[in-house]
Amino acid sequence: MDLNVYNVHYLVGLFGKPKKVKYYPNIEKNIDTSGILILEYDNFVATLIAAKDCGSPLLNCIEGNKGCIYTSSPLFTLTHFYHQLNKEEPVYYDLCDNVHRMEHEFKKFAEIIDNKDFNQAYKLLEHSVAVMEVLTKARNSAGIVFLDDEVI
Repeated sequence: MDLNVYNVHYLVGLFGKPKKVKYYPNIEKNIDTSGILILEYDNFVATLIAAKDCGSPLLNCIEGNKGCIYTSSPLFTLTHFYHQLNKEEPVYYDLCDNVHRMEHEFKKFAEIIDNKDFNQAYKLLEHSVAVMEVLTKARNSAGIVFLDDEVI
């Protein structure tokens, strides 16, 4: 259940759960080694592509009517991105300032624990559950079944 998890995490964080989920996997030795995941929302469709079976260059892009946001950074680290309005030069944003890629997460977790912020903890847990629901729907749509699998 790790293929596309960072992409789904990113999209669900930005736009919430999709209305419809469909996954088209490439299967080798009974394992989905790559695939295309289509998430349908009310006003747009998102296409997420993930692969463990090739070494193509990485590009993550959100395209809209007025421009796009894109990065060559993996979404689980998101060290930088570009924002480009149509027909204009892109603007570069550096998010890491040479700190460990997970420093902001560690600080946020410590803050939640120190402040006993159960509302934020449950909000993050709900996000994780939403991501897992999307991945489960994707897997089910493709007919991928785990041993001792229970349908959710």
